[in-house]
Amino acid sequence: LWERTDVAIVGIGLPHAINAPEASAATPSEQALVHAAGDVLRHYFDAEGTLIAWEGESRMIAMSPAQLRAVPLVIGLAASPEKATAIIAAVRAGLINTLVTDTKTAQAILAALA
Repeated sequence: LWERTDVAIVGIGLPHAINAPEASAATPSEQALVHAAGDVLRHYFDAEGTLIAWEGESRMIAMSPAQLRAVPLVIGLAASPEKATAIIAAVRAGLINTLVTDTKTAQAILAALA
């Protein structure tokens, strides 16, 4: 029923290599994602928004990037100035089209784009 989705609310995450508590739990295939700027639904992308395939992605029960891009309203939730690059990359990847964040994060995004 993914194709019938009208609205999706998703988190924007940092890659495991940056996020130390999660890095120790990452599988070897996930540790290969050193160029990832972030993820949405564990679909990883680089800073330019190019998707990065990884071994476990095909086993996930989640919307594909193509299905997510077809949703009219995809709201990304993220708060932390450290996530500015990941947020920008998620937009470039076409995985979100709306953002809910805080002032400090918005300022970091604008500074990164300036």
